[in-house]
Amino acid sequence: MSTSQPPLPGFFRWCALLLFILAVLDVANIAVTWNFPYLNVSFAWIAYVIAGCLLWRGRVTVAGLTSYLAAAGVGALLGTIPALCSIFPRGLIRAAWHFGPFFTRWNVIYWGASYAILLGLFFLTTSNQARAAFHRTIFDVRSVWLRPKAFIGYFMFMTFLLVLAIGAMLRQFQPAEAIPIARAQCGGSYQFYVTAFNVSWKNGHKIGSATVVAYNDHEIKTLPVHWED
Repeated sequence: MSTSQPPLPGFFRWCALLLFILAVLDVANIAVTWNFPYLNVSFAWIAYVIAGCLLWRGRVTVAGLTSYLAAAGVGALLGTIPALCSIFPRGLIRAAWHFGPFFTRWNVIYWGASYAILLGLFFLTTSNQARAAFHRTIFDVRSVWLRPKAFIGYFMFMTFLLVLAIGAMLRQFQPAEAIPIARAQCGGSYQFYVTAFNVSWKNGHKIGSATVVAYNDHEIKTLPVHWED
């Protein structure tokens, strides 16, 4: 009598490989951002490796969780992109890509590749082969509102509103002093955008600081500005 195990569904191995690639990307991002001695700044790469190893062994529970995590990531991306494009001027986005430091372009490459892998994981874990593997498990859901595809809509909507709210607060409460000071520093041939600010009061005086991005068709630079009233 044969006791051999049935072959693992192919999508388990593909999902594991994608998780291993995510781990490599995360380590590369740490190397670029923090340098290798600071691998402990992110434990995501460890989670990717562990999940990949479990998936390689055919753990259905890990595959089910991966489908929902991938759906959440894809939904967050789809909500973030249009919100950011509505907040930041197109000229600023274009200048940041063409003239910004390598770190700016690396961020786009890193997040773009990561979300592309999440999209691949989503399609693999929601395929017919995956649904067959999830049969009679907690991930074999009948309600369309509990399926991974619905979670894309949930996270897309929530992320879109959250990013828009943050952008609205930046515009509403940004100090009026920041941009005139930045314009005085580098002239009027630039456009300006306040990316961060802090205002406090001390002994009846208003003390403020801000980070202003100055950009045009040829360059982009960051200006720290300070003032006191």
